[in-house]
Amino acid sequence: MIKHEFTLRLIISLVLVVSTVARFSAYFQARQEKERQRKGLEHRSRLLASGLQETIEPLIEKRAISKVQRLAEK
Repeated sequence: MIKHEFTLRLIISLVLVVSTVARFSAYFQARQEKERQRKGLEHRSRLLASGLQETIEPLIEKRAISKVQRLAEK
């Protein structure tokens, strides 16, 4: 009887430990993925802004405001 109690307690403890480790692992993986996606979005935003800057600056210098407005509407 005592051996069965010990075995049951051991199994329950192991299940709790494994499930806790799995939860922490999933949590940290989700955080890493979110950070990776945020950095990717930031990188793509910078590329887009740089491309728009190269397109819009000459138009502003030429005072072609209507063309700038058409680009903004796209």
